[in-house]
Amino acid sequence: MFHKILVPLDGSQLAESILPHVSTLALCGKAEVVLLRVHVRPVNTYGMLDAGDLPLTPEDEQADRRKALDYLKTVAQSLIAAGVPARPLVCDGTVAEAILQIADAEGADLIAMSTHGRSGIARWLIGSDANKVMHGARVPVLLIRPVHPLSSPVQADESEAVGI
Repeated sequence: MFHKILVPLDGSQLAESILPHVSTLALCGKAEVVLLRVHVRPVNTYGMLDAGDLPLTPEDEQADRRKALDYLKTVAQSLIAAGVPARPLVCDGTVAEAILQIADAEGADLIAMSTHGRSGIARWLIGSDANKVMHGARVPVLLIRPVHPLSSPVQADESEAVGI
């Protein structure tokens, strides 16, 4: 069984779709869940600031970290209410590398995350953090590819029926 599960979240519903799976695993094995948010500076596809982006001030970066921590605390509280021990953690860095470093530092024995389901040119241009984590992790990685919400009202109702 798992004793510590690392769950990277980016604030999106897609990323949070891993949480029901993690809750089940954590409850079965009495595992602690570490919710991770990697604070990254805004960059474009080529690794440079977009023309409209100004470098963040230290105060702006601190506010972003506080916002990320508040978000994770809210998620942790909902897990704790369901009987799952959980705690938030915010770190700086590039996403995949930070996830791998924190997994090692925390002694996680499972990394659980959702993929964003990019393919083709988008994946090539942006890269896949999930793929980098999967290939770089020293522990098992649970990847869930959520069903994307659909745009039409009928399809949206169908997607809600499957738990999105």
